[in-house]
Amino acid sequence: MAGRRGATLRAQWLGKHLREYRESAGLTLRQAGDYLQRDIATISRLETGVIPARASDVLALLNLYGVDDHKVRSGLEQLSRDIWRKGWWDGYAADSLGKLFDHAWLEARAKTICCYAAMVVPGLLQTRDYAHAVISAGDADASGEQIERWVEFRMDRQRVLDAETGPRLEIVLDEAVLHRLTGGPGVMADQMERLLEVMARPNVTLRVLPFAIGAHASPEGSFAIFDMPEPYSDATYVETRGGAVYTEAEGAEVFTRAYDSLRNVALTPEDSATVLRNAVNRVGRARNRSVIIPEELAGVAWYISTRSADGGGQCVEAGPLPDGSGRVAVRHSRHPDDAVIVYTRAEWEAFVGGVKDGEFDFPAS
Repeated sequence: MAGRRGATLRAQWLGKHLREYRESAGLTLRQAGDYLQRDIATISRLETGVIPARASDVLALLNLYGVDDHKVRSGLEQLSRDIWRKGWWDGYAADSLGKLFDHAWLEARAKTICCYAAMVVPGLLQTRDYAHAVISAGDADASGEQIERWVEFRMDRQRVLDAETGPRLEIVLDEAVLHRLTGGPGVMADQMERLLEVMARPNVTLRVLPFAIGAHASPEGSFAIFDMPEPYSDATYVETRGGAVYTEAEGAEVFTRAYDSLRNVALTPEDSATVLRNAVNRVGRARNRSVIIPEELAGVAWYISTRSADGGGQCVEAGPLPDGSGRVAVRHSRHPDDAVIVYTRAEWEAFVGGVKDGEFDFPAS
């Protein structure tokens, strides 16, 4: 059974505005309740977002509070309708996504999204394989089916960048992200190629924060800022192990200052593209050489040597990696969790040929 989703950020925003206008008008909860023919508890829940206010109630309360500004009235009416209108994300309501519904709504409504990414590529730019690796590592107890649903949700979120009214996306990407082989060399190379592709889009700007700058304005880690149109307040998002944390209005200012500082010391988009291309080349070389992750060994068919060591052999085993690269992994069969040596196909053939030719028949000491 799906858990209760609780008050959404949208409902909380609307309730906050209604409370502020009521207090400005000098009216009590009882007076507002009498006007709508509701009890005090209901009005309180409307103002805290526990119960989303319907458009008819919002307009009636704005009349009571003497709010005549057309822009304010139409904005709050639209917000009240947004709360009740189903978005594409509602198809995932049973998937334990919690505040990510608010996140998807913020992405769909924002004018600009500014993001500092310290650990992983932002979700809006992730490839499917990269997203799968990130989500799987972040929740090892989740089922394969659940992970696939979360990945699908992340892929669906990316459609916002293709919308005519979609947001502008500005990213400061820590250089460390480019060195972390999330998903392995192949997945990482594809992910960086994806970043180079999206950098050519007019609504995406990416800057790399280089190691060389040393200490910077966000040692705490990643965050995102949503520049929202009226009547919404600007909002910020920080992901923690305990869940998502959103702040708005004045609370967003400290993040804005931090982002401006990071952007000022980051590389230009042009220099960032050069760093990315160099990273693609580096990871591409790693993909063809000796960098592997444990998951890549899962499908290896190991062949045990019967002609090694003095204790009867069978201490060395080798097998081709199943990724089609031609690389060969070699390890100690009695200690499979120890280090693994990986050869390219050419290196392996040269090594085996050298053994057959006696090149490693060292003289006894």
